[in-house]
Amino acid sequence: MKFNEIYNHTPRKLKIIIDKCKSIKQNPIWHPEIFVYIHTQLVTDRLSVYNDINLILAGLFHDLGKVKSTVWDEEKKSWTAHGHEDESAKIMNHFKYWVEEMGGNPEIVEFIIKNHMRIKYLDDFRFQEKMRFLNEPLFDYVHKFASADFGGTDLECKPLQDLSKIEDPKYADEYEEEYECADNDNWEDQIGI
Repeated sequence: MKFNEIYNHTPRKLKIIIDKCKSIKQNPIWHPEIFVYIHTQLVTDRLSVYNDINLILAGLFHDLGKVKSTVWDEEKKSWTAHGHEDESAKIMNHFKYWVEEMGGNPEIVEFIIKNHMRIKYLDDFRFQEKMRFLNEPLFDYVHKFASADFGGTDLECKPLQDLSKIEDPKYADEYEEEYECADNDNWEDQIGI
């Protein structure tokens, strides 16, 4: 199921929110397609390759919160939308009856929406936190979602991120050691600077 087909089945009030995305701009560094509406359409269409209504609906809802949270950041000279994933989840929960009618599971869709930004910062997590996230029962949904949630007009999903190194116990020790060095006030001494 692609964006246009889903859009044609959306309730009128949800269409209003989606249509507002036509005028909401994003940082062109991350989103050369500029407008949230175009990005939403592309992500939703890319996700159709997985043939999973939960992913497709997450694609539709994931950035709708930008309607409320997008502001101009004078320092960055760009648009930002901090917390948009929480606003997007609120919107989805308002329409969860429709998500169910479409065959989706609102809990799964909400998990994807709330975590779609979090996976982008996976390398910044402490190892324990990273492993907790990777071991979430619904993590595979977010992993697949990330393959479609990128800027640009390419219609293909990117390959899934290789997580094998993260799960390697040798890497865990190395990762924690580096993290502890960075956290410690004497980190320069620990690494010989």
